[in-house]
Amino acid sequence: MSRTRHVLGMAKSSTNLKGSKGPRVELDFFKLAYAVGKIRAEGDEAQGYLLVMNRGIAATVTAWAAKYDAEDLVTVLIARLADEELEKLQAQQEEQAVAQAEATLGGSAGARSRADFGRDLGESQLQELIGEREIGVLCQHDSLPLSIRWDYYGTLSVP
Repeated sequence: MSRTRHVLGMAKSSTNLKGSKGPRVELDFFKLAYAVGKIRAEGDEAQGYLLVMNRGIAATVTAWAAKYDAEDLVTVLIARLADEELEKLQAQQEEQAVAQAEATLGGSAGARSRADFGRDLGESQLQELIGEREIGVLCQHDSLPLSIRWDYYGTLSVP
């Protein structure tokens, strides 16, 4: 009887864990750990991947994995960014912070609060790095585990 290997991934474009960013990254870590544990308990293989933008954030996530006994459930990946990509990402995040502060004071954040570049960069890095580790896994867009919109979900039939 063949089983299925499920590969789930989330990408976080934050370059620090200040403010609400830390709890959001931790929540995504928990979602991955829970889903992988649940899938494994049901008899299939599963692995979670959480992509972060730098070593500092990776060290924090790795500490969470040890603290919550989830080291084998979620693998932490660090994005491989060119200097120009990192500079653009940091500039976008600074612009977002200013726009959000202005919106809080009654102004309009408008397009300055968008995070398209960071999201797209993170998701493409996640797909590339998972592809290097999970040979043969096919991306899926239907029937996502736990009905969560994962940044990456792929499967592979295993003997």
